[in-house]
Amino acid sequence: MTITRAHRTRPPLLASAVATAALAAAALSAAGTGHALETPATGVKLPLTATVQDATVTVDGERLRSGKLTGGMRMEVLPDPAGRDATGIPVATTGFRLDPKYPHAPGPRLTVEQADADVDSHSRIVRIDQRPPLFEHTWRVTLRVTLTRTGMEPVTLISRSPAELVGRLGQFPPQGEVYRLTQLVELADPDRPDETVATLDRLPVRLRG
Repeated sequence: MTITRAHRTRPPLLASAVATAALAAAALSAAGTGHALETPATGVKLPLTATVQDATVTVDGERLRSGKLTGGMRMEVLPDPAGRDATGIPVATTGFRLDPKYPHAPGPRLTVEQADADVDSHSRIVRIDQRPPLFEHTWRVTLRVTLTRTGMEPVTLISRSPAELVGRLGQFPPQGEVYRLTQLVELADPDRPDETVATLDRLPVRLRG
């Protein structure tokens, strides 16, 4: 009788164990598909701090270093009719601006800011690795760059095409990851937008939310 009762009680336990294993497998499967990146609700604007240790600009054949820049921006998670699973997570940036941390230090001074509103965003966060989860954020932004050199009037230039910066994230919002230019950015006088007069060669932006 004891053996019989044992056999009668095992199937529910076995079923429970199987169900638990199935749930765990489903959770691991979901984590491996890219659903694990947690983002705030659509429309929420997240304030971020931004720092750059050294940006470099080439103008008149001279390469100039900026020194440390500090500032901030906002990221907004956008709705996506196409669905995030296939296309990644769309985000827009607003209010991006960097100013010299030490504005009275000797040497050139550089201010970098967003030149226009990021309305039709082409910036997306996509999964590039499964374990550990790793995501790539390609951020495109049109820039306005103001350069001040000793003894000269400030010069304000605009990017001829949007700058493209890429950061790799383990979480969202960024927690100190660095975004780097994928290529140098051609800069032009706003009155002569088709003529390159300088280039932004380096802009490693560290973002923290």
